[in-house]
Amino acid sequence: MRIIAALALAGFREAVRNRVTLVVAVFASVMLLLTTLILNVTVFSLDRVVTDFGLSVMSMLLSGLAIFLSSGLISKEIERRTIFLIVSRPLSRTQFIIGRFMGNLLTLFTLQALMTALFYLQLIIFDVPRTGAQVAAILGLSVELMLL
Repeated sequence: MRIIAALALAGFREAVRNRVTLVVAVFASVMLLLTTLILNVTVFSLDRVVTDFGLSVMSMLLSGLAIFLSSGLISKEIERRTIFLIVSRPLSRTQFIIGRFMGNLLTLFTLQALMTALFYLQLIIFDVPRTGAQVAAILGLSVELMLL
């Protein structure tokens, strides 16, 4: 279990160092805060627009990032030839894959937590009531990210 945790933490650190993750996080923050521009165009149902726009931005950006991070997960290890150092250690291939998967999930869930905090801050600023459907949508996004 300690080996998987070490691999997950190494994968998280690698993803945080990756500039694409930082760019997506900044872009998500800007998109969520751009709701003020969207609200100026909206005439009716202010609450619904804020909720739908915030949740859709989170979903699109995190899904794209999940696909991007997952597709290069093992290939980067092979290109840099670091996989040979890792596999030569006393760990199975299954532990390696699970550790890298957990690191990927840790990265995605950290970004989702930050985006969720921004989303709820946005709801507070625009005086939109928080509902159970919003929480269910965020939990559904977590399941979606695990599957991607």
